Amino acid sequence: MPRPERDRREQTRFILPHAYTPVVVRRADDPRRTLEGHAYDLSERGVCFELDEAIEPGARIEVMVELPEPKVLGSTPSATFVRAIGEVKWTDDDDARGPVRMAAEFDAFPGALDRARLAASLASGRFTQAA
Repeated sequence: MPRPERDRREQTRFILPHAYTPVVVRRADDPRRTLEGHAYDLSERGVCFELDEAIEPGARIEVMVELPEPKVLGSTPSATFVRAIGEVKWTDDDDARGPVRMAAEFDAFPGALDRARLAASLASGRFTQAA
């Protein structure tokens, strides 16, 4: 299914370091299987990401995004993990030869602190706002 032509987002999207922001996705209908990929952009309401296989629009998923924390002099780099539950909204699977880009809209956060960690990370000024 092609991407929607009109941008209906309500939250600001932030560009993530491509190929450096890992995501792990679990389908609600097959929670034991994990799919790994990379996120492209992120907001408090959703994520654009790629996996090696397409997930059809309408599928329920859980996404875990690993957001790098800034390195403080003399410290070991760490990461913030944010988990969210939502629905795949579109899949760009025109070319079956490589990774498939798709987007999901969040409607729940399984951990009490996941939404707060996501909001704090996006508000930190470390990420560039998407156009």
